[in-house]
Amino acid sequence: MLTAKASAFILPTPAGNVHFKMTALTQLADAVTLKTNKTSTSTNIIRTVKSTVHTATLVNKDILRLLVNSLTNLPTTVVTNGHLQIDNSGNFFIVTATTTNDVSSVLSYQTGDWVTSGSETTKTKTPPGTLTSEVETLTFTQSVEVNYDDFSLDTRDGTHSSFEISGILVSHFGDRDRAPQFTQLLSMTGAGDGSIKDEWVVIKSSSMSGNLTTTDFDDLVVH
Repeated sequence: MLTAKASAFILPTPAGNVHFKMTALTQLADAVTLKTNKTSTSTNIIRTVKSTVHTATLVNKDILRLLVNSLTNLPTTVVTNGHLQIDNSGNFFIVTATTTNDVSSVLSYQTGDWVTSGSETTKTKTPPGTLTSEVETLTFTQSVEVNYDDFSLDTRDGTHSSFEISGILVSHFGDRDRAPQFTQLLSMTGAGDGSIKDEWVVIKSSSMSGNLTTTDFDDLVVH
């Protein structure tokens, strides 16, 4: 097996914090009970098998713990002092006050084509034809897949995780009066399945929200 390392470098723009929340279902061991009823002529054995499901909610710190287990060069302190961030190219990062670690070798996302709604309003003064103000409000809706996979790695505790979440990503973009900074608000909802630390899970629901900022609109569009 391989040991992947999170690579540290200056975080590109756009980038911003994201917040994960997943509801995962795991199958618990069946509970079997036996009951014997005796009559004067026979003995009846009643066997009951009860199946149950455990429900767990995973948030950012749980994802950070998984990443620390997968990427052995990450310090364990990032669970408490790190923040999960993304860029517009499908990459995830763990950012602290002093380091930026690319973890997209394990955790990444891909998007499909989008549909767009919204408007762009410009005001031009003539003469001399100078653009004096501009307001844009756009919404992009597209399919998205979030993937986590460390099966090829030597993890800290020897367990592995590999799951996929498919859903819809909605991105709200806006700028006003040719401001030097653009903002994009992201929200994703979806579901999926896979394994977390060698336990098969069904991801009943999942959400991801966050924001990206940049000075270049062409860099902002998720692709």
